[in-house]
Amino acid sequence: MQHKIFALIIGLATAGILSAQSNMISFGLRGGGNMYMATGDAHAKLGYGGNFDLAYTHYWLTPNAEVGIKTGITLGACRNQFSGTFDRTFINRDYEGNDIEYTVKSKSVTLNVVRQVQFEIPLMLAVRAENVFINIGVKYMMPISDKYEQNMDDITIDAYYRKPDVHVINRLITGLANENQLKLSGAGCIPKHNILIGTEIGYEWAVTPQDRIGLGLYLDISPWSSFQKPTGTYLIDVAPIDNPAYPPAKVTIQPLYTASVDKLLYCDFGLKFYYGLNLTK
Repeated sequence: MQHKIFALIIGLATAGILSAQSNMISFGLRGGGNMYMATGDAHAKLGYGGNFDLAYTHYWLTPNAEVGIKTGITLGACRNQFSGTFDRTFINRDYEGNDIEYTVKSKSVTLNVVRQVQFEIPLMLAVRAENVFINIGVKYMMPISDKYEQNMDDITIDAYYRKPDVHVINRLITGLANENQLKLSGAGCIPKHNILIGTEIGYEWAVTPQDRIGLGLYLDISPWSSFQKPTGTYLIDVAPIDNPAYPPAKVTIQPLYTASVDKLLYCDFGLKFYYGLNLTK
């Protein structure tokens, strides 16, 4: 008999807790600044972007607040930029056994991410009390597509022959970058997998007994991304002169993010606005 009474109490308490809950489906826009936090010889600059949010939040009612879980999907686009310089000294040996000391410099390198389309999936703790909302959690962000354009100015390739003590500067025989190499374009410059720590805070207004509009601030910072710098890759490289039938040295230029960035993490912040359909059980 005691077991039946205890089970009945537990059942009534559980039913009371489960009945005191609500669901909200919301859609809205958010936008502001974004940038990639880069370490190495490249510097990230502030960009901008916007996103469309579709979210589902399940709340449990407590005496002082509504506490729940928020998830959904976000689709957005943004632009950002990297810049840097290059200065490297190395030694090549040609087919005659001559040691050539190269000093390669560029005063200005700019890589513009002219388009980045991405989606996010959040999983956040949601708290709402007296029309104030706070959401804290993690987000998975993956770029769908991206495109970059790189411009490089004032490249100097100085080949120093030690034995005759001669400098050969910007000549085809020892290495010369052409105009097409100074302007690169391509895709795939953004890490494919990013984990973000996200925070959202703001205020809601009731527009109907069930529906609300919300306005707030958001901040996302990535503690981890799948970016890995290729080993042995340099922004500007000159191959050894090893073929007497074709003596000109081959010059190779890589994208700035590949050659000069050691670590790449994402950050964005701004304003968000949404309309929420509150489906109370």
